[in-house]
Amino acid sequence: TEALAASTELREQCADLPTRRTAMTNRIPRATLEDYEKALRQGLFPAAVATRGRVCWGCFHRLSGTVTAEFQDAQAFLCCPHCERVLFNPDWMERR
Repeated sequence: TEALAASTELREQCADLPTRRTAMTNRIPRATLEDYEKALRQGLFPAAVATRGRVCWGCFHRLSGTVTAEFQDAQAFLCCPHCERVLFNPDWMERR
């Protein structure tokens, strides 16, 4: 019964993904979204990961003050200098 409950919960979460994606993409600057989608069309799969406490959650390297300061300058997305994943600032996303 636990597995069935977990499966049902997972299906509900998956059903909600298109709505959540649309809500998030509406917050992303158009030029940034276009660059990301262009990379996808070219066969690249640029991972987007959050930053938390000045840490890239893709490679877990600590980000420099320069990188984190750029987030404070209203830039929503940057590339991690360590793993090259697209970094997004979840605080910025919440403020939008």
